[in-house]
Amino acid sequence: MKRFKLIALLVLSLGVGCLSGIAWSRHDFHKRMRKMAEGGPMPLDHMERRLVRALDLNEEQSRKIHEKMEARRGEWKKIREEMRVETQKQARDFMQSLREVLNPEQKKRLEEIMSRFEKRRPRREGGRHGLPPMGDFDGPPPPPPGADEIGF
Repeated sequence: MKRFKLIALLVLSLGVGCLSGIAWSRHDFHKRMRKMAEGGPMPLDHMERRLVRALDLNEEQSRKIHEKMEARRGEWKKIREEMRVETQKQARDFMQSLREVLNPEQKKRLEEIMSRFEKRRPRREGGRHGLPPMGDFDGPPPPPPGADEIGF
């Protein structure tokens, strides 16, 4: 009986440990993804730490790499913002060109599909992946035709 209790306690401890590790890993992953979506410092900081470890850099080398990354951070953020703006413009243009092909009934159906899509889309501050909400077709293109039958 004592042995059974000891084994049960060991299995329970391992199970709790595994579940805690999984929960923490998910939390950490989502935290990093949110930071990345916000254009925060995480991606470069993470890259820098990995380079320091992988290349076994000394303090001077690490400092110089940090300075170089910091010098580029603003430029990269500007490029991301330009890409976001261009992507939204392309999506708006695409949706407009789609609507030009559709008859009134199809346009109405497209509006319904997009409305359902918007409701199902996760809402975060600043929109999905740091982009502003789609609004009136202000974002990525809609799901493919017949998407409601395939789960969109």
